[in-house]
Amino acid sequence: MRVLMIEDDEALVKVVDKTLKKADIFTYFTGSGEEGIDLATRYDYDLVLLDLKLPDLDGYTVLKRLRENKVETPVLILTGINQIDEKIRGFELGADDFITKPFNGDELRARISAIVRRSQGHSHNALSVGDLTIDIEGKVAVANGHKLKLTKKEFQVLEMLARKMGLVVSKDMLRQELYVADDDPDHNTIDVFIFRLRKKLAAAQSSTPIQTIRGQGYVLAEPDRPSKAAEPEA
Repeated sequence: MRVLMIEDDEALVKVVDKTLKKADIFTYFTGSGEEGIDLATRYDYDLVLLDLKLPDLDGYTVLKRLRENKVETPVLILTGINQIDEKIRGFELGADDFITKPFNGDELRARISAIVRRSQGHSHNALSVGDLTIDIEGKVAVANGHKLKLTKKEFQVLEMLARKMGLVVSKDMLRQELYVADDDPDHNTIDVFIFRLRKKLAAAQSSTPIQTIRGQGYVLAEPDRPSKAAEPEA
């Protein structure tokens, strides 16, 4: 995989280069917005990592000109500002995702994989909900930059909730996903998994909630789209 990083912070560039090499991702760097536009226009990359604050051009201008030049390469924006209006502006200009600095290496690799797979038509291998990224193939979940330590069944529950993002998933649906017909799990088993997942998400200070819909089941929702019927506990 080839990534173009448009970033003038040399220390950050070195960290990202070292981080991505672990996943066999080859990174090319420039600290100039103008040169970044030229490189992204002339050469093929799987993804562009774009900083918003560059010495010659701001990142939004770079993004706008890339899209005007018909460059369809996915763009992941690096930002130190976690504000909704800034993200909306970026998405309107054609950004694919944002990651807030400082970020965790596992989260960066997971988000890059998710974006590239989506762009190649393989979004089923990675899921993103709010600050939660799930690498289905690698069985890795990252929340707010923190890799979650999950059991096999906890990962299965989280994956199913993410696949049904915004939709109610009943306990029966989760039982069918987790157990074969001959298994007879305790009635409260699903509640226990949900409790543990919430605890681990809270420890990571994740803003992506697992909501309880009374009498129906659970919903994994975007932070800005909470369900009116949600309850705080399982």
